[in-house]
Amino acid sequence: MVSRQVLALLAVVALVAGPAWYFGPGNDSPPTLTVENGDAVPYDVTAYAAEDRQSAMLMNFEVTTRDGDRRLATGEQLYWAGEFRNVTLADDGVPTTRLQVAPGENETVTMNGCGSGAVTIMIFEALDGNESHEWTHVDSCSPYGNEHTISLREGGMSG
Repeated sequence: MVSRQVLALLAVVALVAGPAWYFGPGNDSPPTLTVENGDAVPYDVTAYAAEDRQSAMLMNFEVTTRDGDRRLATGEQLYWAGEFRNVTLADDGVPTTRLQVAPGENETVTMNGCGSGAVTIMIFEALDGNESHEWTHVDSCSPYGNEHTISLREGGMSG
C-alpha cells in the first residue's frame, strides 16, 4: 500500500511539472496558423509576433482612413475594425507571417516568431477592392502546440 506521504509527494511533483509531466514534453512542431474562409470574399491575413500583449497593442501601423488620409495607428487602435484600410506595419524587425485565403478555402502557414510567451496580433483585410480592415485578433502563443485556427464567415470570425 502506498503511503499518504508518497501520494502527496507525487501530487506536488505533478503540480510543479505542470502539463509537460502529464502530457509529455512540449510539442516541438512549428507554430501554425490555419484560416478557414467561409465568407464570400478573399482575405489577406497578416500575423505579427510581439513579446507580450502590451507590445502588440503599441505596434505602429500605417493606415488609410475613410477620408483617404495616410496616418499611423497603434495595434490598440486597430482592435475595432471598420475605420481603416491598407494596414501596413510601420515598425522594423517584427516577425511577420502573411497568407491569402480565397472564399471557401482553408490555408495553413508556419508562423514566424510565435514562441513560448509571445503574442500575435493578426490583421484581417478583405480583398474586395478596398483592402478594408475587417478584424484584428490577438492570441497568445503556447509551448504546447502553437496551433491557431481562425474561422471567417460573413459578418464575423471565431478562433
